[in-house]
Amino acid sequence: VGLGHRRLSIIDTSSVAHQPMWDDAKRYCIIFNGEIFNYRELKQELIEKGVSFKTQSDTEVLLKLYILEKESCLNKLNGFFAFCIYDKQQQTFFLARDRFGIKPLLYVYDEDKFLFASEMKSILQYGIEKDIDYTSLYTYLQLNYIPAPDTIFKAVKKLMPGHYATIDNRQLKINNYYS
Repeated sequence: VGLGHRRLSIIDTSSVAHQPMWDDAKRYCIIFNGEIFNYRELKQELIEKGVSFKTQSDTEVLLKLYILEKESCLNKLNGFFAFCIYDKQQQTFFLARDRFGIKPLLYVYDEDKFLFASEMKSILQYGIEKDIDYTSLYTYLQLNYIPAPDTIFKAVKKLMPGHYATIDNRQLKINNYYS
């Protein structure tokens, strides 16, 4: 497993808020693109439950909220986001995209790899097949964009807005949490 992140620091610019961010037990790791508008309220709720924090970042709030509530945390989030949480102990991945798809989450899943990113150029760095999906190309020419889950390349998909994905035992499962 390799997780990487390039961060535009806005809320907490200190080094302790850098990503990938691990929980204190080094079991869960998050990479997060976006902003959680209600993170201060969520943080206060977590503090009242005995959770402590090292940063002022919405990333840490999201990570600790997920640890306590798993996928149901998505129903509490007000903001735009694409994120992945890796559970080192269970060797599972949890990925989610905001309700309206403001932040993109692209992925490639085949028999020997799972890649994901917020930008196509990051996916293309891994040398995937660049076979054009001509149906998506025609759609782009009609609409000036390609609706999820499709992309211009056959091998690359977009996680739909309001959906989350889990990978457990090499099985990808996609679920809807908002419609």
